[in-house]
Amino acid sequence: MTCSFFFSSPTKTLLAEDEGAVLSGCSKERQALLSDVARAFGSRRGSQFLVGAIPFSEEAPVRLFCPTLITQSGRWWADGARQSSNEPSSAPSRTSADCSSASPEGATFVDDVRAAVDAIARRELKKVVLARARDVPLTRAPDVQQVMRELHAKNPHGFTYSLSLPGGNGKPPSTLVGASPELLLSKRGARVVSVPLAGSAPRSSDSTEDRARARELLRSVKDRHEHQLVVQQVLEALAPFTRNLRCEPEPIVTATSSMWHLSTRVEGTVRDPNVSALQLALALHPTPAVCGTPTRDARAFIEHTDRFDRGYFTGTLGHMDAAGDGDWVVTIRCAELSSSNARLFAGAGIVGSSVPELELAETTAKMRTILDALGVAGAA
Repeated sequence: MTCSFFFSSPTKTLLAEDEGAVLSGCSKERQALLSDVARAFGSRRGSQFLVGAIPFSEEAPVRLFCPTLITQSGRWWADGARQSSNEPSSAPSRTSADCSSASPEGATFVDDVRAAVDAIARRELKKVVLARARDVPLTRAPDVQQVMRELHAKNPHGFTYSLSLPGGNGKPPSTLVGASPELLLSKRGARVVSVPLAGSAPRSSDSTEDRARARELLRSVKDRHEHQLVVQQVLEALAPFTRNLRCEPEPIVTATSSMWHLSTRVEGTVRDPNVSALQLALALHPTPAVCGTPTRDARAFIEHTDRFDRGYFTGTLGHMDAAGDGDWVVTIRCAELSSSNARLFAGAGIVGSSVPELELAETTAKMRTILDALGVAGAA
């Protein structure tokens, strides 16, 4: 699995062994980026696939390329993983990482949530997604293949991915790895599907308590409000491109190994067959699930508040073929792995009724996805 790009969905696996033609640009210059993609596909030696990721910042460079060596197959069966289901459990630990309020970073996050709640009370925002980053020193270089197996085994119904990052500006080369539960956009022919997630609760290893948390999440006024803000914006973003656009009338609860989420499926049919999956993904990104609403105001608040570069966290990652069909997922439950460090990311959607300590607990639970895959114990 040592490669430039790896993507596994519940039905398909795609592996790019080389980079081929590398694209430049940023998501802010959307039309220029789409034109470059069209030229790459139209060249005589052009690849039949585009793969890679778009960062959260609309001004940061994209990591997109058209590989010449690519392998496609069906569902990936990740042999050799310690875990084999998405039931909540504890992985064997080699070391520990403090992701709690006892750490200075955790205490700062609590303060940031309070500031966001105050801004929402002043009606400057409706919702904003705040993020955390934690650096976990590693005693030896991580086995990326094994980490990917663990991520897939614990979240077999999600999207497991890796992307090589070249480094630069003082940063060593690294690999972005993750197991996203959230489908930003899938396009097959004229059919378009998006499955936004928003509103979350940590899972419990006690089955009775775990089921109770799922029921509470479905009844939560705060989480239902947060979720509806995301669904509404997804519908508004897709409406100009689609007809017969519809969504489920009520959200459902879906599970990963560490979290319960509210989920709603949105479907439609594209009006113009030439509209590509990447074009639709760019129209959606960033949704309020990873940024907030209003988008411009939420971005400004995040730029002022974030104390680190999100990079590809809360961006979008995926693939597209020359016909414009493909899958793009929200780049969450992820980390950047170098030879001696793992940088973990997690975020939480903040609305007016958010409780800072509970949002911290939520982000700590989300970091467990990567910590468990690395075999690192995280603070509760």
